[in-house]
Order: sequence, then structure tokens, then C-alpha cells
Amino acid sequence: MPGQLDGLPQTFWPDHCVQNSEGAQLHPLLNQKSDRSGVP
Repeated sequence: MPGQLDGLPQTFWPDHCVQNSEGAQLHPLLNQKSDRSGVP
């Protein structure tokens, strides 16, 4: 989707990863367990 912003060529991407929308969910096999042992 070409366009211009301040006279410069831009590519405008459609909205994606919008909270509570299809495609924004984490993969069901992703390990979401919190491990803070390496965080100071």
C-alpha cells in the first residue's frame, strides 16, 4: 500500500495483532511459565 508522509514514500501496513482479535493470540504450545531467575 504505497503512500506519502511528509513528502516521503511510505508503505502503510494494515492493522495486525490487535488485542482480542483473531491472530493476536499466543501459540497454544508456547511455554508461558514465568522464569525470573535471570532477571535482576
